[in-house]
Amino acid sequence: MDAQKKNIKRWAILAFILLCLAQLYLPLKMAADQEAVVSKGKAFRFKVAPRDPNDPFRGKYITLRYEADSVKVKNVNEWMRNTKVYVLLHTDLQGYAAIERITASRPANESDYVEATVQPDGGHNNTLRIEYPFTRFYMEENKAVKAEKMFFETLRNPRGITYAKIYVRNGRAVIGDVVIDGQSVKAIR
Repeated sequence: MDAQKKNIKRWAILAFILLCLAQLYLPLKMAADQEAVVSKGKAFRFKVAPRDPNDPFRGKYITLRYEADSVKVKNVNEWMRNTKVYVLLHTDLQGYAAIERITASRPANESDYVEATVQPDGGHNNTLRIEYPFTRFYMEENKAVKAEKMFFETLRNPRGITYAKIYVRNGRAVIGDVVIDGQSVKAIR
């Protein structure tokens, strides 16, 4: 009977250790996956029009809406609302991200694409609105207020440009920075 209790105790300890390792592995894997996108992915500059809302549970962030957020299709009725799509990207002549095309299946040989969802745009013929998964850039409380002020000053300047630096790799995307009129939001003091 004592041998059976020792066996049960060993298995319980082993199960506990495995559970602890799994709890360490998952967050580390998520962080490593994000870092791999930033370090090995291609950087795209998406023109944006940020707003500065507050999420009481997650803190201050800038909501990013992108200029490259719609695409013409042959027949908008072929696409259902909230359909998962793959948006293939390229860089336009001004150096900003542009939509090359969308597809319903994962591209086999392309690396410059992101997963997104589409919404048929009722007001425009055969246009789909792209809803990217990277629309919030979180930042420190004191920096968010300064970033908002910088953005509104940029609105008054017709040459002012705001863009997000998005790293893209194999369908995944990570916001690296937001640049308002040439100044990185990360560098705000």
